[in-house]
Amino acid sequence: MQMLVVVLIQFIVSFIFYPIKKYRSTKYKKKLMAGSSVNNFKPIRIVTKDEINSVETYLTMTSQKSSGVKKLSLVSKDVMLISGNCLKQNEFSHPEDTFSYKIDNIDVIFPFKMDRYLSDFNEVEIVLTQNYAIAVKLNGHKIDSAFKAIYLAEQKYDKQSSMYWLSSTSKYPEGENLDENIKHTVSPNPKLSKKFGYEILSVRKETLQESACRNKSNKGIVTVFFGIFAISYFNGFWQTKELHDLFWFGVNFLAAIYFYYRKPKSKTKVQFINQIRGKINHKIAKSQKIIVGRNLELSYPKNWQSFIPESSVFNIEMDVDINNKKIVRYGYAMSVGKEVEQFGPPRFWGRNLWFFLIGTFFIYVVYTQTHVSDNISFAYHQFNHDSQRWFFDDASKLLDSNIKPGDLLYLNLNGESWSCDRPVKDDADICKKALIHSLTTGTSFHLAISNGYFHQTDGKDEANLQSSKAVDAKADKKFYADLGLLKISGFVSKVDYDSNHTIAALTINTQSLYQTNISENLLPMCLSLLLFGVLTSTTIFNGFMLLLKLIQNRLRNNKIKNLYANRII
Repeated sequence: MQMLVVVLIQFIVSFIFYPIKKYRSTKYKKKLMAGSSVNNFKPIRIVTKDEINSVETYLTMTSQKSSGVKKLSLVSKDVMLISGNCLKQNEFSHPEDTFSYKIDNIDVIFPFKMDRYLSDFNEVEIVLTQNYAIAVKLNGHKIDSAFKAIYLAEQKYDKQSSMYWLSSTSKYPEGENLDENIKHTVSPNPKLSKKFGYEILSVRKETLQESACRNKSNKGIVTVFFGIFAISYFNGFWQTKELHDLFWFGVNFLAAIYFYYRKPKSKTKVQFINQIRGKINHKIAKSQKIIVGRNLELSYPKNWQSFIPESSVFNIEMDVDINNKKIVRYGYAMSVGKEVEQFGPPRFWGRNLWFFLIGTFFIYVVYTQTHVSDNISFAYHQFNHDSQRWFFDDASKLLDSNIKPGDLLYLNLNGESWSCDRPVKDDADICKKALIHSLTTGTSFHLAISNGYFHQTDGKDEANLQSSKAVDAKADKKFYADLGLLKISGFVSKVDYDSNHTIAALTINTQSLYQTNISENLLPMCLSLLLFGVLTSTTIFNGFMLLLKLIQNRLRNNKIKNLYANRII
């Protein structure tokens, strides 16, 4: 039956979307055929999986290396055959040095340098996108084979490019401590410079100002890891008072503090700067990157966005961080070192945001699991010696009593009417909040437990439970009514009064540590308050620093933009 339903759904979906796909495919076919002598494109086969992967890879590369260009997609899986002479267009239309061609006035792209297989007369199998056709087979040469060949060639090229980029660091022997202003000139290598499209002029160590623009703090992942364990062990200690849990809580808590302040050596290590000269071939604005030479991808500060050209005709000198490939000086106008000298270093706020969010979660866990508000209230009333103990076996006496938060309450009600605030569909034996009704005075009050549940079956045997339980029809079938024993004790954390100044609701915490002298449970309570205080202060601090840094960075960026704008004007 289920299989039949699935097949039926697939049929309905196909029935609905097939006309839409057919319409889109026909629409783009007509668009590409405009001005062509071809009367109709007739599919000769379905595109293969390898061909789809190769085409999708090319379209993804095109989208990534074109600013603001939406990724295209195939409009159908049909492969069509066209033939004739190819006319190369004069301008580059796509990244990856890919030319656009026309065959019988149809725009065709040959990805991965497939155009090297062109001849005087060509047979081309194509698939269609929204804007142009892509060749998947040219004169017997397949696109997936061309993609694999390009991939292997690119791997070899990337390895050589990486070796050339890092070759300048050999000028600094390991452990050598040289002044940051000393530059080592790199011997020119015309062959490699021509191959990669840029020249390495010199290498030096970063300045203190440039170093200040790098985030040297850890991300806080290890701190959070130990923090989770610390809170877990503390919750265990809070429940069991086992010294084993206390020991591991201390170990993890100290480890979390250590890693909170620790700065990784890999980030504090001095970086090297390459001074290069080359032309900008392409700018990727959405990721703040430029392509220098053939394929050197460099990032630049976000506040330089408006001042970096889309491309350059002449060579430009740049200082680039070797490890991060981030530009620290562009020409003679823009420099992160000069920005730091005039406006101070940027403020890094990502770590503050991370700790603020995690800290908020930790505060919630500690507050709810250890009942921090009850701890504070209990400790306050115990040290002030104004906590009283109350014992009641009659609900009517409790209503007119002077119970206040901080008192200890013992209830032993027998024969009173009480109903559990629990829907019938849930477990009827467990209550979070109950309505207690006094049969003698006709009054009632609510009783809630802040740290857990109590059972309707407390103090009853199974036979009495079955005979006394009945559904209260007047309670909208949401409460169970019992005539039986309610025996409970705990710390009063909240008292609500009605208009007659009698007790309307009580909230108590039944945890055993509140029913003994505070000296016997001083350690878990103090640790609870200490942990909550540390987490709260740390979270508030990170939240404050987050807002402060965002404001400071905004003001700093505006000043830098105004400075460069005035220089260019």
